[in-house]
Order: sequence, then structure tokens, then C-alpha cells
Amino acid sequence: MRTDAEVKADVLSELAWEPDLDANRIAVAVRDGVVTLTGHVDSLQQRWVAEKTTQKVLGVRAVADDLEVRLPALAERTDAEIVEAIRLALHYELGDGADAVRVLVSAGHVRLEGEVDKYPDRERAGRVVRRALGAKSLINAVTVRTTPVADDIHDRIADALTRSAIVDAAGVEVAVEGGKATLSGWVRSWAEMRAAEEAAWQAPGVTEVENRIAIGI
Repeated sequence: MRTDAEVKADVLSELAWEPDLDANRIAVAVRDGVVTLTGHVDSLQQRWVAEKTTQKVLGVRAVADDLEVRLPALAERTDAEIVEAIRLALHYELGDGADAVRVLVSAGHVRLEGEVDKYPDRERAGRVVRRALGAKSLINAVTVRTTPVADDIHDRIADALTRSAIVDAAGVEVAVEGGKATLSGWVRSWAEMRAAEEAAWQAPGVTEVENRIAIGI
């Protein structure tokens, strides 16, 4: 079992190693493996990078991201400008599928709503917002449209976990009911747990993933 002090030291080192971040602006607190990030960054993308970087550290059980996005003057945009930029980028990323995604912006805080055909489209929509100048936060409420479920969906997820270079598939159990996949078992890190969830979402026909995986060091 790693101590909180060890986890904190490694998180600080990882943040300092990340070239897109100014780690001096980020404070780290750890309690029982739960990491809290405070301080400020220059963009929503940097906030996402800080969270993902923290999740990679061995011993991290969860991340509370309390970072504030403080936009440089040159990055300030009106809500109307942010909406327009996101809409254009969504059409580039999703084509006609972008018409099903609604973009709501208030004081730089973005909410996406609507329905897409597959999970990767939902993730691409979120990536568009993180890169948008002026965006300060994101709530991605886009859902995945229900599609016919393949008979071998369980096997497809199990095979994807086995192929993963990150996930120890032996520690993960998969149950499927309709379009819902439920994951349980134990993995070694937050990053491994998230990778297992991502693998499940990739299976055709999956519309919901319930992640019950526990993290044990």
C-alpha cells in the first residue's frame, strides 16, 4: 500500500514533467489515495491535462479537480463567439452528426446536450470544447443512441480488455444486459480502471457502462 506522501510526491513530479502545465500554479493534497487539485490554469485543456496526468500515478484512487480556469486576456471570448467556434469545430469532427449536438454557453461554461450514434463521437465533441478558446468548464451531457445489440458484445469487450496494454484483464469481470455493460473486479490504478471503461464503451451497441471496478494497490 502506497502512502499518501508517496502518492503526492509522484503526482507533483508528474505535473512538473508535463510540458503543457505550469506545476507551480497547482497545489496537491492527498487523503486515502484521493487527490485534490487546487490552484489555476490558463485553459480548459490544461485543466484536463492536469487531471489525466494525476490519474496515471500509481496509488491514485480518485481525483477531485478543483482547478480554476483563468483565461489570459487574449483568450477571452464572448459566449456567442464560443458557441460559433464550437459549432464549426463540431461539424469538422462529426460531419452531419454535429446537428444532433446542442451547445449551451453561459459566462464561458459549456454544456453539450443531444444524442450521437457512438461513444467516440461523444468523446470527440468533448475534445472540441476543451480546445475552444474562452471555454472555462464542460458538462458533457451527450448520450449514445440505442442501436441493435450484437449477440457477442460480451466477448467483444472481453477481447478488447485482453488486447489492452494497460488493463490486466484477469482482474476485470464483464456482465452485459441489453446495451448496458457492467464492469467489476480489481485493478492497480485509476488509469487502468478508466482504460477498462473506455474499452467497454468501444463495443458496438453499448449505450451505458456501469463501472464498479475497485482500485487496489
